[in-house]
Amino acid sequence: MTEAKDGVPDAPQRAVARSGRRDLLVLLAAGVGAVAFFRGASWLINRATDDLGFIPVDDPPGFRRLSLVGSTTGAIDPFAGVGASVEVAETDDIIPEVDFCSALFGRPKFQPGVAPVAFFSDYNCPNCELLAEDLNALEAEARGGVHLRRHEWPILGAASETSARAAIAAGRQGAQTEFNRRLQRTSFAPSEAYLRDVAQSAGIDADRLLADMASDATTRELRTSAALVRRFAFPGTPALVVGRTIVVGTIRTATLEALVRAEQSAGPPPGCR
Repeated sequence: MTEAKDGVPDAPQRAVARSGRRDLLVLLAAGVGAVAFFRGASWLINRATDDLGFIPVDDPPGFRRLSLVGSTTGAIDPFAGVGASVEVAETDDIIPEVDFCSALFGRPKFQPGVAPVAFFSDYNCPNCELLAEDLNALEAEARGGVHLRRHEWPILGAASETSARAAIAAGRQGAQTEFNRRLQRTSFAPSEAYLRDVAQSAGIDADRLLADMASDATTRELRTSAALVRRFAFPGTPALVVGRTIVVGTIRTATLEALVRAEQSAGPPPGCR
């Protein structure tokens, strides 16, 4: 073992000291980086709120459109609407203003602090599933501060309408969420056997499901959604109405969360007070 001379540390001791200083500097740098990261994340979230831009629309009165426009499916798709039933596609229904909030959001009025969200989607729309996941998580985390109303808008063919009718019919037995998940993830046209299997998994009556799919009530619900689509002039799916704000196409999660907070602060949308 080599001893230090005249109070000067030997080489191994100096190496250990330098190593300790390097470790300390690394830890300090990591700490500073972590603080900067979290401050930066907070700044980005705040900027998401500050950067929301809106464009007023003439109709419906009192509504506005988010200035950002995301990707949609259906606007330029050559097969959009192919196979959709005539009774749903060709409708001139007009929703009375007194019923507008109920038709759009599923309730006639909302309390301050609650942001109603209407979601228009097609089961064959590739962007709709991701947005649906964000919306479901947002509603669950809001604990009553967000009310989500899903509108089935089958614009991509007969398979889309079959799925839409199945989801609406399942909702009458309290199983719409389960059907939404299963139907969104399937890549083929749902057959009767498949729908019976999903019904069994969800614990609902399969015969009633199939009967409700073909009912006038289900057709009326699809026609109501189609009438709202025309009123808002949506070009394709996905589409949202968050409070008084129209959102066309995809939207970043942070922007969606910021928009919900803004609508919660603004109070109920027109016709929903």
